[in-house]
Amino acid sequence: MRLVKSILSGIILLLFALGSTQSSASQLHVRIGDPVYDYLERMATRGFLPGYMDDTRPLTRDYIAEQLRRLDEQRSELSRIEREILNEYISDYRYELTDERYFQLQPDKHTYHPFSSLNNFTGALTEVFRYTPAQEEHHLAVYEEENDAVWLDWDEMQLYENKSGTGRYLIQHAYRLSVNYGENFSAYSDAHIYDQQVKPGFGEVSKFYRGGFYSGVRATANKSVRYTSYDYSRGYLQYQFNKSTLSLGLENFAWGVSSNPVALSYNVPPIPYLSYQMMLGPTRFTFLHGWLSSYPWENYKLTYTPGSNWVQKYLVTHRWEIPVYSWWQINLTETVVYGGRDPEMAYLVPLSFLWSTQHNVDNNDNVLLFLESTFQPIAGLEFYGSFILDELSTSRIAEDWWGNKWGVQAGSLVSYSVADIPVDTRVEFTAIRPWVYTHKKPERSSFTHHGRSLGFYGGPNSQQITIDNRIWVGRRGRLSLFRNQFKHGSSPLSPNDPSYYPYGGDPNQNYHERNTQFDYSTSWLMGEITTTRELGIRGEFQLTNIIRLLSGYTYQTVNERSDNYFYFQLRFDY
Repeated sequence: MRLVKSILSGIILLLFALGSTQSSASQLHVRIGDPVYDYLERMATRGFLPGYMDDTRPLTRDYIAEQLRRLDEQRSELSRIEREILNEYISDYRYELTDERYFQLQPDKHTYHPFSSLNNFTGALTEVFRYTPAQEEHHLAVYEEENDAVWLDWDEMQLYENKSGTGRYLIQHAYRLSVNYGENFSAYSDAHIYDQQVKPGFGEVSKFYRGGFYSGVRATANKSVRYTSYDYSRGYLQYQFNKSTLSLGLENFAWGVSSNPVALSYNVPPIPYLSYQMMLGPTRFTFLHGWLSSYPWENYKLTYTPGSNWVQKYLVTHRWEIPVYSWWQINLTETVVYGGRDPEMAYLVPLSFLWSTQHNVDNNDNVLLFLESTFQPIAGLEFYGSFILDELSTSRIAEDWWGNKWGVQAGSLVSYSVADIPVDTRVEFTAIRPWVYTHKKPERSSFTHHGRSLGFYGGPNSQQITIDNRIWVGRRGRLSLFRNQFKHGSSPLSPNDPSYYPYGGDPNQNYHERNTQFDYSTSWLMGEITTTRELGIRGEFQLTNIIRLLSGYTYQTVNERSDNYFYFQLRFDY
């Protein structure tokens, strides 16, 4: 704890020391999953945004606004629908792109909320049911004056899902508070609370649950209906100086060249972290030190004993994004997961080479390297790939040796138009060998947070093929037609069976517990193979500026079993 306090004290002193430095405007983060990422990815693939880097998310509003400004200068070359979508986003980034005031602020006023007057209330109520093109996103409360801004947003979601005739219901309540203070400081806070109805026959965990706290179930008088809840909070304090950013936060990350990242994915609860990011010419460097949970929540509740099950665990990562040419970019990421002690000072040096540092600090720490590349031979076509190196023997690289712990991901994205309708087609293949992400001391060094994989969501001993067609139906609607096949290997025996041994399909497994008779016959998929195939359609429509409708259908087969999934979601975001 003394070391942590010393680090935080040093950060505070650094902030004061840099207070007089020439700086850029504060940059709030753009949430992972925001559709603006898909739009800019399309525009970059079409060749309008050379040098655009979106593989380390979340990005900042200023960075996104700069890309929109570049597109606005080329709008004559865009299709009609692409221009209309651009107009919508330029309006949403009014604060960064123009000197205009928030559209609901009255002259000489700096604050707005719908309850300040009867006119404001009736006007806000009307806005809920009206769609106005190219209108900035609404906020429940606003304060803006010179370089200071505060936005408060209210987010409600109602979701109905049906699995082969069995339905369930999910409600989400959320708020978001965004703050710019002067030209240097940014702050953010949100909380999302989920309450779900659970019925027999629909036991899958909701896609909104990403691990961590889970309240269990609350039975009702109707024994066939139970309720459970979980929640997440995110936030950060951020300071900018010159071309660098220092952040202390609790947040999710998506680091990778695909929609299913293998380096850091949106598969885990928010991670508390300290980060430093800087731009060196066209390149971007990111240092992050995160605090991880060493134990899955469900095991923690059942078996936690002070001093035995719960150990300190940390993530350190360095990431370089290097646009070699406008059509070729490479990313190099090195990570260490370690624990069982206080934060290691050697790992807090941002530019140290972690592989060598780990050898001289504790050779039992878990080091992984990720190499990614994107290549655009012609406008409208992009190829990308990722290579994971956990462990490798060059003399045995062609053999099925268990210690060849590596994985690959390769894909292509084609952006084109059909009758002026923008379409993106993605084809992607991912293969992660058994035992990748695992460690001989999993409680302190496995590549997990709350027991879930920090990297590829499917974990090791898995393969996936994805085909996704993304279609923009006007400025208000989108469709996605997808085909997905996922294979995963696991032990055919229960962990309670005396003959049980793991097959390297869970990143929490201890690789010392493997069956050594397979050491030279560890193939890409091992054990009992579960094959999941999905074919479906997803769609969303902006009904009003505040209300969004989402719906979809999926036909799924798991080995010999088949199910039909349908969902309808209503989103209210003010």
